[in-house]
Amino acid sequence: MPHKALIITSNQQLCQDIEDSLQGLSLEFHHADGYMQALSMVARYHYILVVMDLSFSEISGVDLIRRMRELEQTPILVLSTHATSSEEVETLNAGADRYLAFDHPLDTERCLANAAAIMRRSLTTDTKCYASILISGSGLKINFNLRKAFLDGQDLKLTPKEFAVLCNLARHMGEVVTKEQLYQDIWENDYDTSPDATLKFHVKELRKKLSRSGAGNLIETAWGIGYILRSDSDISP
Repeated sequence: MPHKALIITSNQQLCQDIEDSLQGLSLEFHHADGYMQALSMVARYHYILVVMDLSFSEISGVDLIRRMRELEQTPILVLSTHATSSEEVETLNAGADRYLAFDHPLDTERCLANAAAIMRRSLTTDTKCYASILISGSGLKINFNLRKAFLDGQDLKLTPKEFAVLCNLARHMGEVVTKEQLYQDIWENDYDTSPDATLKFHVKELRKKLSRSGAGNLIETAWGIGYILRSDSDISP
C-alpha cells in the first residue's frame, strides 16, 4: 500500500505542478481545495506529507496548520508566493516544518528536496506518542483526539466501549492482551456477573465493523488468554 500525501490548494495548475515534482516518491495523492475538506481528510487518513498553498483558503492558512497539528503530526510543507519574513515566522511557529517561497512556475527540484527532507522524520518517528495511530498496511487509523477510528477513510462508527477495546489493543500492537487486563482497563470498577461474555460481545461487534471493510482478521484470538491486534504485514495469507 503506497504512502499517502495531501495537496491543499484551489489552484489546479499548482496542484499538478506539485504532483509532478513528487512523482519520483511513489505517493498516492489526495487533494483538498477548502479548509473543512482539508481538516476532514487529515482526520480520516494517515498522510506521510502535506503540501499546502498558504493562500488557498477563505480562512487563514496559519489557522489551518494549527488545527491540523491538533489532529496529526504529519510533516507540512508550506508554499507561498508572498515571501515575507513575518509570514514565514508565523507559519513555522504555527507548526509547519518547511516554508518555501516561490514564483510561478513552481521550482520542482526545490519542492522535491524540501518534501523529501521532512518526510524522513515521518518515516522514522514512532507515531504512537502522537494524536493518532496508523495500523501498518491496513489503512486503519485511530484518532484519539476525535475518539474515532477510520478504515480507508471511512468512519467505523464505533461505540465508546468498542473504541476503548481497539485503542487498548493498538497500544500493545502485536502483543497478547489478556482478557483480564482489557476488562480491568476498560470497565474499571463496573460490576458485571459475566465479564468474559461482555468482552467477547464487544470484540465480536468490533470485528463485524472491521469485516465490512475487509479487515476483520486484524484482531486475533489467543485462545483462553486474550486478543492480539496485528498489522496486515503480520498476517499470513
